[in-house]
Amino acid sequence: MPITAHILLVFCATGATVMPVQDFDSIRPYSDSEVPAVVDRLVRDPALVDGIATFLFPKLYALSGGVATWVTRQLLRWRARQLNSVSDVQDMMRRYIDVMVRSSVTELSSSGLEHLPASMPRLFVSNHRDIVLDTVFLNRVLYGAGEETCRMAVGDNLLHNPLAADIMRLNKSFVVERNASGTKAIYRALMRTSGYIKQSLAEGASVWIAQRAGRAKDGYDRTDPALLKMLALAYRKEVGSLGEWLEQICLIPVSIAYELDPCDLLKAQELLETEQQGSYEKPFGADLSHMIASVRGAKGHVHIGFGERVRGDFESAEDLAHRLDNDIVGGLKTYATHRYSLAALAEGALAEDSNSPGESLEGAAELALFKERLQGCAPELQKIVLQQYANLLLNKSALDEVGSATTNR
Repeated sequence: MPITAHILLVFCATGATVMPVQDFDSIRPYSDSEVPAVVDRLVRDPALVDGIATFLFPKLYALSGGVATWVTRQLLRWRARQLNSVSDVQDMMRRYIDVMVRSSVTELSSSGLEHLPASMPRLFVSNHRDIVLDTVFLNRVLYGAGEETCRMAVGDNLLHNPLAADIMRLNKSFVVERNASGTKAIYRALMRTSGYIKQSLAEGASVWIAQRAGRAKDGYDRTDPALLKMLALAYRKEVGSLGEWLEQICLIPVSIAYELDPCDLLKAQELLETEQQGSYEKPFGADLSHMIASVRGAKGHVHIGFGERVRGDFESAEDLAHRLDNDIVGGLKTYATHRYSLAALAEGALAEDSNSPGESLEGAAELALFKERLQGCAPELQKIVLQQYANLLLNKSALDEVGSATTNR
């Protein structure tokens, strides 16, 4: 049993009372009043300026890194004078996001926006594939539909780098504390996260959180029941069941699907090392490297699917987690890369043609790029990458079989 679930059960069983922590300063996003100082700090950061220069002016940077960096710094300083609120920051970042979408995304699509009730903020729970892009694309779709962007939960393991921490907290991210040690400290951290999410929803702000801690590096999406227990923790004195809790909030399952995962090889290398050595030691700065790779890498088609609001009586967090699994995994759009990977694993070899039999021309260019990347991998790494993509279809099939078995009882 995960430690978080164990601690929740212990406290619920013993009736232990720990007052909720109402001071959210250590985990909340930056406020409007803090924006100018944080922006000034970022503009002075050489690493950030250099990274933006390679993104905005790749050709100039290749000719003269110094000139590209100088131009970028002047541009950032000029724009920084106009940034006095979180909304200002998001408006500026949206321009860069649109540049990224045009340069590395074939199409960003969405479905199910009609499922979003207009009368209340939403608690979005989704599968988690990418450190940065999941919420970037979710918020871009919301903004494009005339909706407010949401506050986003990020693990404290991502915030060891002050630069990444500043950027995320400027962009409505709040911290989920995972490194607390000791029963009481862990419980306080869980209460702080749950309390902050509750407060955000009460303020009318929507919130996004992943269905489990960390990305699904193997492409197999499942909801952690401990997450749901944590989310409901701050409501424990107000509701007597999960059904009552679901009436107080607006829980929306979200499905995020990528035709190409820009970090697939990086994830596969981590899984391979874990398989061969029994563990994986994450190098310092690895998360930041993954973020950069995500932004720069080709993503093909990307689809954000919004499910219907989850309501009803559930006997346990496990039952609710299974419902979310069905909604999230069932809503994932599949692409040629997923179908090809499943077929290649079944055949035991990479196919020679660019398309699987009967495959339409849609996705042919992305599939060709995918195969090209695979050709450059060692066989053991190829297999893991193929499994990452194939698991989306296998996961769908497994949930369908469970649903059929339950229906036929």
